Order: sequence, then structure tokens, then C-alpha cells
Amino acid sequence: MKARRAFRFSEERPLGPVAMLWAMRLLALVYLYDGLSHWAIILGAGGGPDGFESMAIQWQVVTVYFAILMVIAGVGLWFASGWGVATWLFVAVTEMVMYIGFPDLFGEDWWTVGFNAACIIVYIGFARWAGSPENTIARYTVPQD
Repeated sequence: MKARRAFRFSEERPLGPVAMLWAMRLLALVYLYDGLSHWAIILGAGGGPDGFESMAIQWQVVTVYFAILMVIAGVGLWFASGWGVATWLFVAVTEMVMYIGFPDLFGEDWWTVGFNAACIIVYIGFARWAGSPENTIARYTVPQD
């Protein structure tokens, strides 16, 4: 019971905000893993036999960019903060533009584009379901006649 109080969950609170929190935390784990993978490439633990220095300049730039912003987005999503969601959306849209808008520089990665698009759609669905704190109770109560 103490854990529920620590996270400020209550019995009258609908399932939407709780489900949205855990969906954001699952996405946070994905982004933390991906961000740390980019750091591994920079530090020489991944990225091929020749390492970070031998990568094309555009890949070096996006590797550093994603190493920083994906970790920030992952931490922000874990804590369900507004800045975490904004950073995640910024990173997701950047990846989509990178692969759709510049296939001659970065190639085509439709799995990444599809994953980001699906996550954005799922997030919008959860946000719609959860509602804002002001109208959550009103949205999920049956009017009394």
C-alpha cells in the first residue's frame, strides 16, 4: 500500500494515467538502451571494426546527437515529465525525417520510421484516454440522473 501512495496512485483514479505511465516507462527503457548503444559506438565498444572515427561525417553527427538526446528523452519519459515527452517527440521526428527525407545520406530504415510513428500514435491514444488532470475524473464518471 505504501508503494501506491509513493506514486500517488489512488483507488478512484482511472486506469488511463497508470497505463500511460507504464507505457512511457517501457518506451524510456528502449530509448535509454538505444542512447547507451550510441555512447558505446562513440567510446569504441561498437560500431564496426574501424570505430567511430571511420564513420561518415553525417553518421558521426547523428550518433553524437542521438547519444545525448535519447538518454535525456529516456530519463524524462521514465519520470513522465513534459520535457521528456517533448525531447522524445523531437528525437522521434528527427529520426523519421532523417530516413524519409534524406535516404541518400542515411539510407532507408522503415522499421525505425514505423516504430516511431506507431509510438507517437499510441502516445496520442494514451493521452486521449488518460485526459488532463483537471478533467480525468469528469471524463470517466457516469452522470447521475
